[in-house]
Amino acid sequence: MTLHAFVGRCRSFYNWNATNDVRCLGVVKPFGDLHCLEVALLSKLSSYRNIYLGWRNEPTDHNTYWTPSKLYVCAAENPRTYTELHHRGSRRRLKGVHTKACYRQLALGALATLCLVMSAASAARSQTVQDFYKGKQIRLISGHPVGGDYDIGARLLAKYLPKHIPGQPVVFVQNMPQAASIVAANFMHNLAPRDGTVIGSFSRNFASQALMGQANIEADPRRFIWLGAFSLPSRVCVNWHTAPVKTPEDLFTHELIIAGGGAGSSLSIIPTVLNHVLGTKFKVIEGYKGINDAALAIERGEVQGVCMSYGQFNNYQHLIRDGKLRILFHAEETPVPEIPNVPSIYDQAKTNEQRQLLRFVFSSVEFGRPYVFPPDVPNERVDALRKALTDVAKDPEMLAEAGKSKIDMTYHSPTHLERLVQSLYQTPPELIEVVKKLVPNLQ
Repeated sequence: MTLHAFVGRCRSFYNWNATNDVRCLGVVKPFGDLHCLEVALLSKLSSYRNIYLGWRNEPTDHNTYWTPSKLYVCAAENPRTYTELHHRGSRRRLKGVHTKACYRQLALGALATLCLVMSAASAARSQTVQDFYKGKQIRLISGHPVGGDYDIGARLLAKYLPKHIPGQPVVFVQNMPQAASIVAANFMHNLAPRDGTVIGSFSRNFASQALMGQANIEADPRRFIWLGAFSLPSRVCVNWHTAPVKTPEDLFTHELIIAGGGAGSSLSIIPTVLNHVLGTKFKVIEGYKGINDAALAIERGEVQGVCMSYGQFNNYQHLIRDGKLRILFHAEETPVPEIPNVPSIYDQAKTNEQRQLLRFVFSSVEFGRPYVFPPDVPNERVDALRKALTDVAKDPEMLAEAGKSKIDMTYHSPTHLERLVQSLYQTPPELIEVVKKLVPNLQ
């Protein structure tokens, strides 16, 4: 009996369901006439409290487990699953097979094919990147619905990326928008092939959501291989030229009446957070639905300013050029190319705690539209895809099409994304609790 058939018998007998409480780690891959569940060498298995390895009959009490070699395993997230399997297996048989025997035979089968597998893995490693990708397809998982900016950006990338990858594989987009891209992130982390044939993209808020403990997130942002990102939807605060606030420093001594859109709206988050974290004197008047309402209210004198994405002011650039609308600051820590002379609000942070809180709330936009590999992809393929994204960011044909379609393709390096993740995970737990209370629907 093959490993694949035997695992199937174990699953069917106990009604295992890979979409419910039992997950297969790695991917099903053929090796000769066997189909095995592959786990990469020394891969750290996370997000599972009960790890069932072929050679163990009891669940581990740890959140992580290190596999000692390339073997083939299954894992269950639900603690009751193991108890139910263990009790059933010790009391009854089905065609002479105990539950423990499932694990025992799985381990023996894995060990029996280990030499074959390692030989195949060695052959795969000897391939050049060009040989590997030639004639293959790369699936680009977009965690958003068709037609949105993430999807449009992914399809533009898929169009121009192949010519920058050795072997020029076909790149196609698969949308996986369930649960606001969390399903896509979990798939990339837990189930996507670790061979460089699947790229993932999910919400720029994902790292903050994971750190805040949002339900249903199984992926650890620190384990993804960050390939790069595109788009920098910078946010700014502007005010009318007659307002007494002329500089960011004036916000600590003068009140600025500003348009808001309701608790948790993009119009309200920036002034609310800055009032609580830095001590600015924004007075937020709620009820405005967007830039059109806010701009009309500013010109009427109902409010003095508004905070929102800089791109929303495309139709109001004449007011900025004429000096009627003043850009006070932007809410990113890094400079914004379109407005290089506009200061960052981070310049007003006096303590490390203030900077950490601002980063936690505001850094999501600096992730842009991120692209990742799952963990454990071979280094040479990682290097090739990272270079491909760097090169496509300078591709004149891509940039021309992006300009015509008004798609922001501002590039972010993998190092930048890794630094953002590292910075977020250095946030003390007590500050995270402050953010949860301050902006409860940041998630």
